[in-house]
Amino acid sequence: MGIKDLLKQLDEVKKNQSISVCKGKKIGVDAYCWLHKGTYNCSKEVINGKSYDKVVRYCNKRIDLMISKGVIPVIVFDGGKLLAKKKTEEERQETRNQKLQEAIRYEKTTGLCCSKKYDQAVDVTPRLARLWISSLRSRKIEYYVAPYEADAQLAYLYIRGIVSAVNTEDSDLLCFGVKRAFYKLDKNGRADEYDMTNYTKIKAFADFTDDMFKTACILSGCDYLPSIKGVGLKKAIKYVKKYETFDKIYPQLLEDFTSEVPDNYKDEFKKAYLTFHFQLVYCPEQKKIVNLNQVEGHPLEKWYREFEDSKFWGSFLPLDEAQKIARGDIDPITKETFKESDFPCVDGSSGQGYDKSKLADLWKRRSEFKTDAQFWSNYNKLKKAEGLTKNTNGKSKAKKNDGKKSSADSLNLETTKRSKKARSKALENLRNEQIFQLQNKIHKEDDENTANISFDYTSDSFSNITDSCKSPFALLKTNLLGLNVSDHEMIVDKKFQAMPQPSSLCPPKGLTKAQKPSQATSKTDYFSQMKTGMTLAEMADQEKTIIEIPDSPVQKSLTLATGKLSPSKTSLTDMLKQIHKDREKRKKQRTKIFRDGADS
Repeated sequence: MGIKDLLKQLDEVKKNQSISVCKGKKIGVDAYCWLHKGTYNCSKEVINGKSYDKVVRYCNKRIDLMISKGVIPVIVFDGGKLLAKKKTEEERQETRNQKLQEAIRYEKTTGLCCSKKYDQAVDVTPRLARLWISSLRSRKIEYYVAPYEADAQLAYLYIRGIVSAVNTEDSDLLCFGVKRAFYKLDKNGRADEYDMTNYTKIKAFADFTDDMFKTACILSGCDYLPSIKGVGLKKAIKYVKKYETFDKIYPQLLEDFTSEVPDNYKDEFKKAYLTFHFQLVYCPEQKKIVNLNQVEGHPLEKWYREFEDSKFWGSFLPLDEAQKIARGDIDPITKETFKESDFPCVDGSSGQGYDKSKLADLWKRRSEFKTDAQFWSNYNKLKKAEGLTKNTNGKSKAKKNDGKKSSADSLNLETTKRSKKARSKALENLRNEQIFQLQNKIHKEDDENTANISFDYTSDSFSNITDSCKSPFALLKTNLLGLNVSDHEMIVDKKFQAMPQPSSLCPPKGLTKAQKPSQATSKTDYFSQMKTGMTLAEMADQEKTIIEIPDSPVQKSLTLATGKLSPSKTSLTDMLKQIHKDREKRKKQRTKIFRDGADS
């Protein structure tokens, strides 16, 4: 929760920069902030006691990020329940239970998982924290489990000089005396740094002391004391600026908010104020429980003695128990000992648990499917699969047929892993069962005389073509008999060995600029000019040129494909016209078959 709107008021001392400014220094980390973020997208599994490994891997990646920036992380976990936050914790638990019931009800009603509500219902438990501790131990990362709140423990480490800064998402950390804090750390290692040594330069906090700053924050509402209705941070700052101390502010509050001020507000305020000053923490040097600040001789010692028996800011623990909690050997709430065998080490930085060969195969098949131009070009000509529609970006999404508009939750749910698998499976079935059937119909007539061969090619494919087909005439025939450069197929004589045709022709490597033909206007013309010294356009202009067609498999293939060319001699112009005419005829046949297939 923290102090509402506090960070907005401190915007002038904020600076977005890389955490590498603390290179070589230690930065304390609020562990539960990272653990909460790690539960996103797997909150339902975490609630059911699963997917803990995913959360640990996420947190370990954050550690790797800090180490890559030259920063030494010190991880601090929350401990036992603090009496000062009892009401706040009860309210939060009630909210989590409510969101969980809403998520279950929504799932039963719609059959869809509402991840947003599960995210709001998830709670990070000491057991999940203990699993991460096992990983930290194996990596020899410094960590501490606080006896109560991690905020106070981080503040103690900062005050003692053990850490140089703190990374957190709770704004109330600034009330504990931390002068350098990083918020909103991103995946690139950049964060919003708040320099509290200069906060008095802000007009709203001009001439403030640290005690006045704490007073304003508590009056506006914090985890230890809710605010008076009608008193926000701005109004609290005005009261503190005018009256300075709570003893002078309280009478004015009674006058301005008579019906809104609770009867015990004065005592509750003092307890909250003392909690920010004297909450119990673990001292790594003395290895025992101590107060955040020394009580003896402190100006607030009188208040402390007045409420000492309330244990509002925690109670002292036996030395042995405090050390076990700090090491993570026992549950800080139930005080039960953790069994080491129940917490195997999870190394999230190495991606352990994933089969890399399977992942590579998966991405290969996914890439092939997304780039299958023939499938997507024919997709709209087929009957739509039930519940599917095609987007302009080539993807598909679930669509309801009841005519009702989807809610915001439904739109979010469409991107879940489950719905993605269902859509992918439907598209694969559509591809296998319908597209291939139409392809068989299209080539049924040509199969009598020619072969339709799919192939994969490499950069050396062109050099592997046999000598009998390296002539310009063979290249011309290959390019004009219904074959586009982008097609993944080639029509050749059945009796002749199939030869791969690269989908994108490129000049051979190793040629200098002077060696490359200058008049080649296309990729096909380039290779023709390489063999004959003239382009196909120049050959076409010579209408009277008579080409001798040798008695070879190439000539036989051409004769079978066209059916009308002379087996001995013909003009190049007539040959081109006849081939173009037959090609257009086959196009019309294909279009008709596709249309009939879509209507059937």
